[in-house]
Amino acid sequence: FKTTIPKNPIVLIVTPLSDLGQSQVAEMTRIGIKAVALDADTVTKSKAKGIDLFKQVHEGQWSVVIVSPERLASQDFDAIVRDDKVRENLVLHVVDEAHIVNPWAETFRDAYGEIGTIKARIPPEVPILAMTATSIPGETEDAMLRTIGFRGNEHHTIRRTCERPNLRIVFVTLTHGLGGWIFPDIAWLTRAKKKAVVYCPTIDMGFRVATYLWRLLPPGQQRFRTVQMYNGLISSTENADALQSFSTDPGALIMIATVKFGMGIDIRNIEVSINLGLPESAEAILQQNGRAGR
Repeated sequence: FKTTIPKNPIVLIVTPLSDLGQSQVAEMTRIGIKAVALDADTVTKSKAKGIDLFKQVHEGQWSVVIVSPERLASQDFDAIVRDDKVRENLVLHVVDEAHIVNPWAETFRDAYGEIGTIKARIPPEVPILAMTATSIPGETEDAMLRTIGFRGNEHHTIRRTCERPNLRIVFVTLTHGLGGWIFPDIAWLTRAKKKAVVYCPTIDMGFRVATYLWRLLPPGQQRFRTVQMYNGLISSTENADALQSFSTDPGALIMIATVKFGMGIDIRNIEVSINLGLPESAEAILQQNGRAGR
């Protein structure tokens, strides 16, 4: 490992979602760290303004560079990791939300299966940090480590408890099914005046839940401000706007979301987290409900 920190250190972070990358950029900017997410939207908008973000990374203008696994394989990014100045200043490579590396590689994100190849393209003294709140020791974790690029005992594991003493998990038997358009068990949310996220297993259910809650509120545009949606069919710009509104607008109270919202989103005023239907695993419960009580 490097024993001295260069004057302009660079940290490379691989993240699964552009929304998560933007959230991380916002948080780092808030605490004074110069961070950039090289996602499609950011790169396109910057080009329209005559700004070349890749050139800025080459020049060392950003301390933290956040990319998707697909971006790792691009020619533009390959030129970055081959740049002598970047290699000299690169101090850490991070794989965020590491628990989804293999599941997503096996289903719909082939690039995650190649994520370990970056190890051969960066200087050997640059440490790799894989981060997740929901990894359980065993074959699944071992397979994740192999895919990321760890071999044998060349890594050190730090485990911290996922216990959240400020959260209370309550299991409630629903009085209604989940296939219709009426969800009376959550009607109280429209009266609670609390920030709440409602996880739905499908986008279709999310739309039906949002429609039900909208109908409970007074007519007008305000109800669409009170209850908003966040999922993979909504554009990244609209999702980002919804996150910003939910985070800062006192009148934006209820977010109807898929599991996409449970992936590292850091909003600090969520008081209630509801899963409509039982998540697939205990890890999923921790991951999703961990958005609350921050």
